[in-house]
Amino acid sequence: MDVATNSSPDEQSEFNTTHTRALQAINSRPHTEHEMVQKFKRWRVDAVVGDNVLQFLKEEGLINDAQYASQWLDIRVASQPCGPRYARLKLMQRGIKSAVIDDALRAFYEQHSEKSICEAALAKFKRTHRGENSFDKTASYLARRGFSGDVIYTVLKKDSNE
Repeated sequence: MDVATNSSPDEQSEFNTTHTRALQAINSRPHTEHEMVQKFKRWRVDAVVGDNVLQFLKEEGLINDAQYASQWLDIRVASQPCGPRYARLKLMQRGIKSAVIDDALRAFYEQHSEKSICEAALAKFKRTHRGENSFDKTASYLARRGFSGDVIYTVLKKDSNE
């Protein structure tokens, strides 16, 4: 792993150290490109060395924001149902570009309907908030979870008819 043919031994040593620390971080959980840049800043890594390590990690497929977004959606929506607006916000907070988020959301919602995810969120709300199931409180909860007003209305209307 040569940093460059004209790099000094100090730069090579910093590259190796940073690379090793980055691999340890990635082994614990996937990271976005933005998260790794933030780690490099906290570790006080030289900008050039950080860029070289990041480029190496991307070339090896260890940093891939599109893959991260897709996996995050699969895992997060299964464990904590949320709508597309909430998911977009959380992915943007992780530094993922809007175009990548749009592609990930489009692919995800081709396989899953927002309505079915909203129904799962409603079921979870009912389990955890027994006796607090007023229309306004429930609608407010679902809106905070990122679901659109149309979907919330449809799901709550269907639920009240059952």
